[in-house]
Amino acid sequence: MDQLEETARIIVEEYRQRFGALPDLPVVDLDIEKRSRFVAALERALSRNMPLLDYELREFEVTRLRRIWLGLRRRMARLATHRFPAVL
Repeated sequence: MDQLEETARIIVEEYRQRFGALPDLPVVDLDIEKRSRFVAALERALSRNMPLLDYELREFEVTRLRRIWLGLRRRMARLATHRFPAVL
């Protein structure tokens, strides 16, 4: 979530506070367009005071293979940055 912009982070936190946990979606790994649509869906859910509906979540589903690949890519990037500090 660190990579989300501040306004999106505020909306996500407000959704979490009001409805509990956020749906299990790799929000950071979504492309910019899909991420902005997801944040807009969260805003609509907050405005109507109801959690996201199933048909709304289907739009943001990521296949299992894609989730595995994105998780592996994220771990590799984290290992690369933490194990080998940059030498200036």
